Amino acid sequence: MNSAANSKRIASNTLFLYVRMLFLMCVTLYTSRVVLGALGVEDYGIYNVVGGLTASFAFFSSSLANATQRFLSIEIGKGDSTGVARVYSASLIIYAAAIVVVLIATECVGYWILNHSLVIPAERIEAANWALHTTAIGLALTLLGSIYDSILIAYENMKAYAYLSIFEAMLRLIAAFVIVYADLDKLKLYALLYLVSILAVRVIMIAYCKRQYRDCRFLGAQPRSLARSILGFIGWNGLGTAVWMINEQGINILLNIFFGPIVNAARGVAAQAGAAVNNFSNSFFTAIRPQIIKSYAAEDHDYFYKLIYSGSKYSFFLIWIIGLPIILRSGDVLQLWLKEVPQYAGSMVEWIIIFYAINVLTNPLWSAVQAVGKLRNYVVVGSIIFLSAFPISYILLERGASPVAVFQVLAATRLVYLAVSTLLVKRIVDFSLRAYLREAIWPVVKVATLTGLILAMLDLFVAHNTIGLVIMTLFSIAITLVVIYIAGINNAERNAIISKIKIFAHNVTPYKGEN
Repeated sequence: MNSAANSKRIASNTLFLYVRMLFLMCVTLYTSRVVLGALGVEDYGIYNVVGGLTASFAFFSSSLANATQRFLSIEIGKGDSTGVARVYSASLIIYAAAIVVVLIATECVGYWILNHSLVIPAERIEAANWALHTTAIGLALTLLGSIYDSILIAYENMKAYAYLSIFEAMLRLIAAFVIVYADLDKLKLYALLYLVSILAVRVIMIAYCKRQYRDCRFLGAQPRSLARSILGFIGWNGLGTAVWMINEQGINILLNIFFGPIVNAARGVAAQAGAAVNNFSNSFFTAIRPQIIKSYAAEDHDYFYKLIYSGSKYSFFLIWIIGLPIILRSGDVLQLWLKEVPQYAGSMVEWIIIFYAINVLTNPLWSAVQAVGKLRNYVVVGSIIFLSAFPISYILLERGASPVAVFQVLAATRLVYLAVSTLLVKRIVDFSLRAYLREAIWPVVKVATLTGLILAMLDLFVAHNTIGLVIMTLFSIAITLVVIYIAGINNAERNAIISKIKIFAHNVTPYKGEN
C-alpha cells in the first residue's frame, strides 16, 4: 500500500468530515435549543426517553453497519469486485430480516415499557405512543440506510457522506422551526417531521450508491459460509453494541424512574453537547477506520500499527481541544446555548465529555480487532466490564445518589475497560504493548494532566460570564495546542508539521519577481 497516498486521502476525507461535523454541531445545538423551547422541558424529556426506547434496538443497525464496513473494506483492500458484490448481496438479505425483528421488538417491548414502566403524565401518553411508533419506523429506515452508509465509508467517499448528513441536519432544523409556529400537538408533529427527514435522506442515499458503485449489485442468495461469517461477526459485534445501548438507554430509564422526565431532559441536553464534542474525534477516526482494515487485508503491518497508535493519540487530542473549555465552563456554555437550562445538565455535560475522552482511545483498538476478525474474547470480557455500570448505577441511585453519579460510573468503568481491552488486543493483534503505551497513552496522559492543571488555575482568575467564556476558550485552545506540540507528539511529527507550515508559507507568499 502507498502510505503517502493513503495519508493524503485521510487528510482529504478528514477535511470533508470536519466541514460536516462543524455544520452538524452548529445546526444540532441550535435545533436542540429551538426544540426544547417549543416542546417545553417535560415534552422534551418525554421525547428523549421515548426516542431512547427505540434507540435501544439500534444496536442492530450499528452491528450490521460495522460488519458490512469490515467485509466490504476487506474485499476492496484485496481488489476483488465480485467479492464486494457478494458481501453487499448477503448483507442486504440479513438487513431485511433484521428490519422485521427490530420493528416487532420495538413495537412490543417498547410499547410495554412505555405504558407500564415509565413515568409519563397521563395526558401525554397518547403523544408519547405516537412518538414511539414514528421513531420505530424511522429506526427501520435508518437500519436500511446503514448498509449504504457502510458503502460510502468503505469506499472512503466522505464527500457524499458529508453532503447527505448536512442535508439531513437542514431538514431537522426546518422541522424544529415548523413546530415553533404550528398550532398542533408539537410532540406528535415533531416526531412525524423527524421521520420524514430520515425517509428523504435514505431515498437519496440509496439512489446515489446504486448509480455510483456498480459493484454493489444484488446477486441473490449467497453461499452459507459467507452468511455465517457475516452473522458471526454481527453476533459478537451486536453483543458489544447491545451492552452499550443497555448502559445508554437503560440508565436513561433509571433516571426516569428515580427522577422523572425533567432529569431526562437534562440528560438529553448533556447527550447533545457530548455528542457534538465527540464528533470532533469521530470525524477524524471515520477517515482512518477503513484504512486500518484495508492495511491489514493488504498485510501492510507497519502502516496498520502506525494507524492504531496515531489514531488513539490524535483522536484524544481532538476531543480534548474542544472538550476541556466546556468542562471548565459548562454552566456558562449552557446558559449561552439554551433559554432554560435543566437542573444537573452542567455536571452531566462535564462527565459525558470525560467519558468520551476515555472512550476515543478504545476505537482504534476495536477496529484492529475487527480487522483481524477475532471478536469473541474482546467482546465478552469488555461487555462484562462495561455492563457493570448499570447495576452499580442502580445501587447508587437506590441509596440516594445524585443523577450525575451515573455518568461518573460510566467514565470509571470505561477507564477499566480501556486498560483490560489493551491487554486483550495485544494477544489478538500481536502489537507491541510498550510501543502503544509510549506512542499513544503516555502522550495523552501528559497532555491531559498539564493542560488540566494550567487551565484549572487560570479559571480561578477569569470571570464567569460570556466574555470570560470567550477568554477561557481561546486560552484553553491555545495552551492545549502548545502542550500537544511540546509534550504530545514526537520529533518526527514535529518536523512534519514544521515542513507543512514552511510549504504553506512558501505557497502563499507573493512572488515579487527579480529587481
